[in-house]
Amino acid sequence: MAIDIKTLALALAMLVSAGCAQLQPAQEQMQALAAAPVPASTSVQQADARLADSAALRAAAELRFAEREQVCYAQFFVNNCLDRAKSERHAALEGLRPIEIEAARFKRAYAVEQRDLALAASNEKTDAQPPAARPQKTPAAPASVPKARAPRQQKPVAASDDAKRAANVVAYEKKRAAALQRQREIAAKQAAREAEAAAKKP
Repeated sequence: MAIDIKTLALALAMLVSAGCAQLQPAQEQMQALAAAPVPASTSVQQADARLADSAALRAAAELRFAEREQVCYAQFFVNNCLDRAKSERHAALEGLRPIEIEAARFKRAYAVEQRDLALAASNEKTDAQPPAARPQKTPAAPASVPKARAPRQQKPVAASDDAKRAANVVAYEKKRAAALQRQREIAAKQAAREAEAAAKKP
Protein backbone atom coordinates (compact mmCIF):
# COMPACT_ATOMS: atom_id res chain seq x y z
CA MET A 1 0.00 0.00 0.00
CA ALA A 2 2.89 2.38 0.78
CA ILE A 3 4.37 1.77 -2.68
CA ASP A 4 1.12 2.83 -4.32
CA ILE A 5 1.03 6.11 -2.39
CA LYS A 6 4.66 6.85 -3.25
CA THR A 7 4.04 6.02 -6.90
CA LEU A 8 0.93 8.19 -6.92
CA ALA A 9 2.78 11.08 -5.29
CA LEU A 10 5.63 10.77 -7.82
CA ALA A 11 3.20 10.67 -10.74
CA LEU A 12 1.35 13.73 -9.44
CA ALA A 13 4.60 15.62 -8.96
CA MET A 14 5.58 14.81 -12.54
CA LEU A 15 2.18 16.01 -13.83
CA VAL A 16 2.38 19.25 -11.87
CA SER A 17 5.93 19.96 -13.06
CA ALA A 18 4.92 19.21 -16.67
CA GLY A 19 1.94 21.57 -16.35
CA CYS A 20 4.17 24.31 -14.91
CA ALA A 21 6.69 23.82 -17.72
CA GLN A 22 3.94 24.31 -20.31
CA LEU A 23 2.56 27.31 -18.46
CA GLN A 24 5.84 29.23 -18.11
CA PRO A 25 6.52 29.97 -21.82
CA ALA A 26 2.95 31.19 -22.33
CA GLN A 27 3.12 33.40 -19.25
CA GLU A 28 6.53 34.79 -20.23
CA GLN A 29 5.22 35.58 -23.70
CA MET A 30 2.13 37.33 -22.33
CA GLN A 31 4.19 39.28 -19.79
CA ALA A 32 6.56 40.42 -22.53
CA LEU A 33 3.56 41.51 -24.60
CA ALA A 34 2.06 43.41 -21.65
CA ALA A 35 5.40 45.07 -20.79
CA ALA A 36 6.05 46.26 -24.35
CA PRO A 37 4.77 49.76 -25.09
CA VAL A 38 1.75 49.87 -27.36
CA PRO A 39 2.51 51.65 -30.64
CA ALA A 40 0.22 54.57 -31.34
CA SER A 41 -2.55 54.17 -33.90
CA THR A 42 -2.22 56.29 -37.02
CA SER A 43 -5.70 55.95 -38.51
CA VAL A 44 -9.24 55.10 -37.54
CA GLN A 45 -9.08 51.98 -39.71
CA GLN A 46 -5.99 50.80 -37.86
CA ALA A 47 -7.66 51.50 -34.49
CA ASP A 48 -10.77 49.60 -35.61
CA ALA A 49 -8.61 46.69 -36.77
CA ARG A 50 -6.78 46.65 -33.42
CA LEU A 51 -10.08 46.65 -31.53
CA ALA A 52 -11.41 43.82 -33.73
CA ASP A 53 -8.21 41.79 -33.24
CA SER A 54 -8.33 42.44 -29.53
CA ALA A 55 -11.95 41.31 -29.36
CA ALA A 56 -11.08 38.13 -31.28
CA LEU A 57 -8.12 37.41 -28.97
CA ARG A 58 -10.30 38.10 -25.93
CA ALA A 59 -12.93 35.66 -27.21
CA ALA A 60 -10.21 33.07 -27.91
CA ALA A 61 -8.81 33.49 -24.37
CA GLU A 62 -12.27 33.05 -22.88
CA LEU A 63 -12.87 29.97 -25.04
CA ARG A 64 -9.48 28.54 -24.05
CA PHE A 65 -10.35 29.16 -20.39
CA ALA A 66 -13.74 27.44 -20.77
CA GLU A 67 -12.05 24.42 -22.36
CA ARG A 68 -9.38 24.30 -19.64
CA GLU A 69 -12.06 24.64 -17.00
CA GLN A 70 -13.83 21.55 -18.31
CA VAL A 71 -10.55 19.62 -18.33
CA CYS A 72 -9.80 20.77 -14.78
CA TYR A 73 -13.05 19.38 -13.41
CA ALA A 74 -11.94 15.92 -14.56
CA GLN A 75 -8.64 16.13 -12.66
CA PHE A 76 -7.91 15.31 -9.04
CA PHE A 77 -6.48 18.73 -8.09
CA VAL A 78 -9.34 20.82 -9.48
CA ASN A 79 -8.55 24.09 -7.70
CA ASN A 80 -4.88 24.05 -8.64
CA CYS A 81 -5.77 23.47 -12.29
CA LEU A 82 -8.46 26.17 -12.22
CA ASP A 83 -6.02 28.63 -10.67
CA ARG A 84 -3.52 27.99 -13.47
CA ALA A 85 -6.27 28.39 -16.10
CA LYS A 86 -7.40 31.65 -14.51
CA SER A 87 -3.81 32.85 -14.38
CA GLU A 88 -3.37 32.17 -18.10
CA ARG A 89 -6.62 33.94 -18.93
CA HIS A 90 -5.65 36.92 -16.79
CA ALA A 91 -2.24 37.14 -18.46
CA ALA A 92 -3.82 37.01 -21.92
CA LEU A 93 -6.43 39.64 -21.11
CA GLU A 94 -3.90 41.86 -19.35
CA GLY A 95 -1.87 42.13 -22.55
CA LEU A 96 -4.97 43.10 -24.55
CA ARG A 97 -6.20 45.89 -22.30
CA PRO A 98 -3.48 48.46 -23.19
CA ILE A 99 -4.11 47.88 -26.90
CA GLU A 100 -7.84 48.41 -26.46
CA ILE A 101 -7.30 51.54 -24.38
CA GLU A 102 -4.92 53.07 -26.93
CA ALA A 103 -7.21 52.34 -29.91
CA ALA A 104 -10.28 53.71 -28.12
CA ARG A 105 -8.31 56.82 -27.07
CA PHE A 106 -7.22 57.40 -30.67
CA LYS A 107 -10.79 57.06 -31.96
CA ARG A 108 -12.10 59.52 -29.32
CA ALA A 109 -9.36 62.04 -30.15
CA TYR A 110 -10.10 61.68 -33.86
CA ALA A 111 -13.83 62.21 -33.28
CA VAL A 112 -13.12 65.34 -31.21
CA GLU A 113 -10.79 66.65 -33.92
CA GLN A 114 -13.42 66.08 -36.62
CA ARG A 115 -16.11 67.77 -34.52
CA ASP A 116 -13.82 70.78 -33.94
CA LEU A 117 -13.09 71.03 -37.67
CA ALA A 118 -16.80 70.90 -38.51
CA LEU A 119 -17.55 73.56 -35.89
CA ALA A 120 -14.74 75.78 -37.20
CA ALA A 121 -16.04 75.40 -40.78
CA SER A 122 -19.54 76.26 -39.63
CA ASN A 123 -18.26 79.33 -37.77
CA GLU A 124 -16.25 80.45 -40.81
CA LYS A 125 -19.32 80.06 -43.02
CA THR A 126 -21.43 82.10 -40.61
CA ASP A 127 -18.74 84.78 -40.28
CA ALA A 128 -18.37 85.00 -44.08
CA GLN A 129 -22.03 85.91 -44.54
CA PRO A 130 -22.87 89.61 -44.55
CA PRO A 131 -24.60 90.76 -41.37
CA ALA A 132 -27.90 91.28 -43.18
CA ALA A 133 -27.95 87.69 -44.46
CA ARG A 134 -27.18 86.17 -41.07
CA PRO A 135 -30.12 84.67 -39.31
CA GLN A 136 -31.11 86.88 -36.42
CA LYS A 137 -31.57 85.21 -33.13
CA THR A 138 -34.75 86.55 -31.64
CA PRO A 139 -35.76 85.87 -28.10
CA ALA A 140 -38.49 83.30 -27.74
CA ALA A 141 -42.00 84.63 -27.39
CA PRO A 142 -43.54 84.21 -23.94
CA ALA A 143 -46.21 81.96 -25.46
CA SER A 144 -43.55 79.43 -26.49
CA VAL A 145 -42.31 79.00 -22.92
CA PRO A 146 -43.36 75.57 -21.66
CA LYS A 147 -46.24 75.64 -19.23
CA ALA A 148 -44.23 74.03 -16.44
CA ARG A 149 -41.56 76.75 -16.63
CA ALA A 150 -43.85 79.70 -17.17
CA PRO A 151 -44.05 82.06 -14.20
CA ARG A 152 -47.26 81.88 -12.24
CA GLN A 153 -49.59 84.70 -12.95
CA GLN A 154 -52.13 86.04 -10.51
CA LYS A 155 -55.67 85.01 -11.30
CA PRO A 156 -58.32 87.65 -10.91
CA VAL A 157 -60.08 87.07 -7.60
CA ALA A 158 -63.77 86.56 -8.08
CA ALA A 159 -66.50 87.00 -5.50
CA SER A 160 -67.16 83.26 -5.54
CA ASP A 161 -63.55 82.65 -4.49
CA ASP A 162 -64.06 84.90 -1.45
CA ALA A 163 -67.20 82.99 -0.50
CA LYS A 164 -65.41 79.64 -0.86
CA ARG A 165 -62.53 80.88 1.22
CA ALA A 166 -64.88 82.08 3.99
CA ALA A 167 -66.74 78.72 3.94
CA ASN A 168 -63.42 76.87 4.20
CA VAL A 169 -62.40 78.99 7.22
CA VAL A 170 -65.71 78.26 8.98
CA ALA A 171 -65.40 74.51 8.25
CA TYR A 172 -61.84 74.52 9.58
CA GLU A 173 -62.86 76.26 12.79
CA LYS A 174 -65.66 73.71 13.32
CA LYS A 175 -63.25 70.79 12.83
CA ARG A 176 -60.74 72.40 15.15
CA ALA A 177 -63.33 72.93 17.89
CA ALA A 178 -64.55 69.32 17.51
CA ALA A 179 -60.99 68.02 17.79
CA LEU A 180 -60.35 70.07 20.93
CA GLN A 181 -63.59 68.78 22.45
CA ARG A 182 -62.56 65.15 21.69
CA GLN A 183 -59.17 65.75 23.28
CA ARG A 184 -60.84 67.14 26.44
CA GLU A 185 -63.17 64.11 26.63
CA ILE A 186 -60.27 61.70 26.23
CA ALA A 187 -58.27 63.53 28.88
CA ALA A 188 -61.29 63.44 31.26
CA LYS A 189 -61.78 59.69 30.71
CA GLN A 190 -58.07 59.10 31.30
CA ALA A 191 -58.17 61.11 34.50
CA ALA A 192 -61.24 59.15 35.66
CA ARG A 193 -59.48 55.82 34.97
CA GLU A 194 -56.38 56.94 36.84
CA ALA A 195 -58.52 58.07 39.82
CA GLU A 196 -60.37 54.73 39.82
CA ALA A 197 -57.08 52.84 39.71
CA ALA A 198 -55.71 54.96 42.55
CA ALA A 199 -58.84 54.34 44.65
CA LYS A 200 -58.56 50.56 44.16
CA LYS A 201 -54.98 50.45 45.36
CA PRO A 202 -54.65 49.98 49.15
